[in-house]
Amino acid sequence: MKIDFPQQPFTSIEPFKEWYFEQAAKNVQGSVKGNITLKLPRWSEDEKKYVFEWCRKEIPFPKKVLLMYAPNAQTLYSYYNESKNKYVIALTTSFLLLTAMPSVAKAGIVHEFGHILNGDCIRYILPKYRKMSNEVYDVAINANIQRTDIDNLYKALFDSKGGCPHVPNIAYPKWGLPINETGWSFEVAMDAAYKYDKEQPDKETFTETPIVGDIIRVGDDFGRVTKIDGSEVTTERMDKQEAIDFLKRMKKVFDGDADAIAEAIETEYINVIEKLGGQCSL
Repeated sequence: MKIDFPQQPFTSIEPFKEWYFEQAAKNVQGSVKGNITLKLPRWSEDEKKYVFEWCRKEIPFPKKVLLMYAPNAQTLYSYYNESKNKYVIALTTSFLLLTAMPSVAKAGIVHEFGHILNGDCIRYILPKYRKMSNEVYDVAINANIQRTDIDNLYKALFDSKGGCPHVPNIAYPKWGLPINETGWSFEVAMDAAYKYDKEQPDKETFTETPIVGDIIRVGDDFGRVTKIDGSEVTTERMDKQEAIDFLKRMKKVFDGDADAIAEAIETEYINVIEKLGGQCSL
């Protein structure tokens, strides 16, 4: 990519956002408003090396946590790789630009560490709780991250003028809970969030709410779920044959082939679309 990195890292969000979208405009055809990560050119090998080295230099990484480049993902995400017995943090293309403001980039990594440390990557969720589970996870994690950092991360990733809504003083009162700045337990918050969601007008477009890792189909389009945020579902695009091949590999896993799931999860899908329809969007 064509990027002019500043001589000194940014410490303020407004000049950083101005620089962030100026750099994006050099590399993107068309609008650079909103979440621009899917519009950016893929990293070169040198850029990938730089980002991975930057992460491990700036943040103490346990040996059990790996980094992965996920060019077709809209947001950072994490998961457990069973065959390698390691956790993986997947980085988006826009993360390269985020390194110009270390506090913002670190907030993104620390947030994903929170999912790992809280057991979110391996937690079984009852079907009725799936829709709200990721937001409940996020609020508990963000309770332990500097508020300005998580707000600035949200402003950069989503071109938002406001801060992150997935924080204790906003989410908990909405769910009918007292504010707890250290975060309610998963069970307490999940029950309150579930009851709140049941009272809202039904906008659900799925017969069963998917979870991260599921393969979904909307019309003739397919995608693998990478993030759930209320009724918003973030996916990586797959064509029909890729979806079929993925599910075949998943079947092998259930039959005992542990390497198949690693191959399936780490496959990089080429095609990207802006929407899968309904409440499911990239």
